[in-house]
Amino acid sequence: MLTVLKKFEKLLVGCETYVMVASMTIFAFCVVIDVIMRKLFGNSLEFMQELGKYLMVWATFIGASLGTKTGEHPSMSLVIDSVPKKIKALMTVLVDLICAGASAFAGWYAYQQLLLYQKMHTLTVTLWRLPVWVFYIIVPLGFLIMTVRFLIRAYTEPASILRSGKGGAAA
Repeated sequence: MLTVLKKFEKLLVGCETYVMVASMTIFAFCVVIDVIMRKLFGNSLEFMQELGKYLMVWATFIGASLGTKTGEHPSMSLVIDSVPKKIKALMTVLVDLICAGASAFAGWYAYQQLLLYQKMHTLTVTLWRLPVWVFYIIVPLGFLIMTVRFLIRAYTEPASILRSGKGGAAA
């Protein structure tokens, strides 16, 4: 089971890293071109601004997913690190399950919003009138990936905590 999770995680991180680098590179290109156009020619390219907005949404949710993998989300590490290992393992699982539930709920809500965009046939203003839901599909997908990562952490972290020498008094 762990080897399957590790292979899945490696593939996921590779895809996320590629998408993150691509979105941030294109975003930077859009900003530079838009500034040059505005300063030299006095005319801004509106589609660059709209594309930049959507690229930032993608970068935000890919970044949040990668942050979940590396444990960069807010935590009460001072409290958790000061308790015995068994309690630390239990608290870690509880926190990961609560975070998975919150991510799943937010993802479900984001999916409902995505369906609403589809139902209303909302289109972009300057990006060739593409459907808006195409650009926002990353929101429920990002929450789904975060949910899966929190569940994986809830499954794998207790064993590593109990194996480690870290823990508070009376460990």
